[in-house]
Parts: sequence; structure tokens; C-alpha cells
Amino acid sequence: MKVRADGFEFEFPGALEAFVFDEKNRSATPEKPVHYLCVLTLDNGLLGVVNKELNQALPCRPTGPRWQRPLAQACVVLNPERWHSAFPAWPLRRY
Repeated sequence: MKVRADGFEFEFPGALEAFVFDEKNRSATPEKPVHYLCVLTLDNGLLGVVNKELNQALPCRPTGPRWQRPLAQACVVLNPERWHSAFPAWPLRRY
């Protein structure tokens, strides 16, 4: 399965279903738990800072009466190099 979003092409071989949030198409929302993987072209040293800030901005727990479920089950910031080492079976390419 190939998915294109925000200038990247994600490939998930053997996957039955995948949801990649595209900033340009906000109409689609997933019904299953969300694992938020943010791919940015940053140096490794900056990934921890951005990851910490993103986790504060996007809490991985229910945030109050408006939200009946967590916004995300997990939240991780990666650069393309870390993506390839963490998910070797899921190729990532720019298009």
C-alpha cells in the first residue's frame, strides 16, 4: 500500500489499512487509535526538542470533557534517516 501526503510517499507493504493525515485534506478522520509520526528534515539534535514540544501541544491522553478519547496514542518526531532505521520495512521517499 502506498500513501502520498505532504510531499512524502509512504509505502506500507503488507498493510491492510493505513491513515496518513494530510494537512491539505482535513475532512478525513480515523476511527482507530492514532499513532502520530511526524517526519521533518531536521538534524538529530533538534528532534528531541521538537518531540518534547509536540508532546506538550498534542497530549497523548484525554484532555477534558470535549475529547472522549486521547488525541493520539503515541507521538514521535523523526527525520528521514531515523524513519529508515526505525521502520526499514516501510520505505519513505520524497516526491
